[in-house]
Amino acid sequence: MEKLFTEAEVAERLNCSVARIRKLRAAGRLAYLPGRPVLIIERDFTAFVETERQHLKTLTGKRRKRAKGLLPLEDPPSKGGVSPEFRGRWLAFKMQMLRERQAKR
Repeated sequence: MEKLFTEAEVAERLNCSVARIRKLRAAGRLAYLPGRPVLIIERDFTAFVETERQHLKTLTGKRRKRAKGLLPLEDPPSKGGVSPEFRGRWLAFKMQMLRERQAKR
């Protein structure tokens, strides 16, 4: 029997919001089983992650740097907290976004 994930579990694994998962579903990029709650089959989730990794390989320059920080390279850390590597990557991404925002002003 295949494992089923809720939207919240998928969001936690991808380190993003549930709203982002809903947008991915609406865009047709993430397959799901309709209902309450909406369920995502593990095989579909894995296929989505692999597709995104393949897409990452085609990106270049700033787009690649920005996308690289968003895609999880491994399973997320346990609920006890985030790993130092993830925290450093997140802070670097956040600082980059702030610099870009200030440069536009």
